[in-house]
Amino acid sequence: MDWAKLPMRITLQYVQQEGGGAMAASRMIQAKVPGDIPDRTNEIIEAPGLTVSDVTRIAQDRRIPPALLQPHAETLAAFAEIDRGGLKRFDSVDELVADLNAED
Repeated sequence: MDWAKLPMRITLQYVQQEGGGAMAASRMIQAKVPGDIPDRTNEIIEAPGLTVSDVTRIAQDRRIPPALLQPHAETLAAFAEIDRGGLKRFDSVDELVADLNAED
């Protein structure tokens, strides 16, 4: 997909509020994009169990919450398989590639 050729319109709105001696600033970004882009974006965000709010918070805090760095059930099962010695072993990269291609 050539992102430069997508028909998009982006509107930026900058709001600055004063009050109580402190200034707070926020920005609103609105974008008009082709219909499938928001759906695909949501699929990507939701795949690891995130929400748009989670992603916004990550961007705002500039850090990934520790809970997101924890392995999920599939990864834990793979670790357990390694511990049980349930992995194939190969003497060379060629053997590994041959085994990977054999399952095609």
